[in-house]
This record gives sequence, structure tokens and C-alpha cells, in this order.
Amino acid sequence: MLAAKRWRHYRTSATTAHSLDQLRQLISRDQEGEYCFHLKVTADWFPASLGGAMVRRTWCHHLMLDFMFVHPSISGRRVDVRGVGLSIFQSVCLIAKCLGCPLVWGEATKDSSTFYQRQLHRMVRDRFEIDSDEIDKLAAQFAPHLFPQGKFKLPLKTRTSKIKP
Repeated sequence: MLAAKRWRHYRTSATTAHSLDQLRQLISRDQEGEYCFHLKVTADWFPASLGGAMVRRTWCHHLMLDFMFVHPSISGRRVDVRGVGLSIFQSVCLIAKCLGCPLVWGEATKDSSTFYQRQLHRMVRDRFEIDSDEIDKLAAQFAPHLFPQGKFKLPLKTRTSKIKP
């Protein structure tokens, strides 16, 4: 519910980005502005989103992973698809690298902390931080061509984003 309220706030205040270029334009107009965007993974053969994330660019020029999700059929392994959450996580780091953000941070729940621990190779309790060295490593691992069944979109509309470092 909180994330939905935040999204409405950003959408009504015209601080949402629908592409990486638009996010860059917003930042260039107000370098201390806070902006929000969604990432979405879809596949033509799947009736819903495979997964997604809501990300905020903070006034300190950090990215905050507000929430990330993988469809329950995938996380529950009823559909044989792997790598959705990891690809979203890596793509957030690639966007941070493209923007020159020195930090990605977020909150982990009891259920999600093990995912973040596996990706960051360290203990994660209720929050995590990814510094610029880790951002670079995770961004370099993002390989959408290894995930042919999905399409990455920024944000939830019909535009397909091509992320370029």
C-alpha cells in the first residue's frame, strides 16, 4: 500500500520517468530532485508481469530499491523460469552505473533477505547498501540476452528501454 501511495505521489507530481533518457532530463533540471521509475519484466507467453521493481532516485543521487517482486508462480516454481529477480537486481545496478549513482540501497524483508544475501555475499538483515564497486560488478553481470523469454521495460507502459552504459 505504501508503495502504491508513493507511486501516485510521484506520478501526480510529474516526477516519474518513463525512460532512462527522461530520468536523465529530470535530473539535469533539478539535480537534487527525487524521481521514481518502475522496471517490469514481461514475456509474450506469460499473462502477467514476470517481475518488477519500483526504484527511486534520491536527492543524494542514490538509487533506492523501494520494492522488487517476482510473480508467485515463478518464485513458487510452478513455472520453470529462473533469474527474474537477479536480472531485475542487476538492471537496477546498471541504471545506477549509467547515472553515476554511488550507492544503491533498500530494505529487505525476512523473506527477501536470503535473496540479497546470496547476491551480495554477506549477511543482510532489514536493509542493504551496494557501493560503487559492487554496483559495477552487478551491472557487468546483467545479461538480458541470457534471458530470452523476458523483456525489460521501463516503466510499466509500452516502451521497451534499451539501457546503455
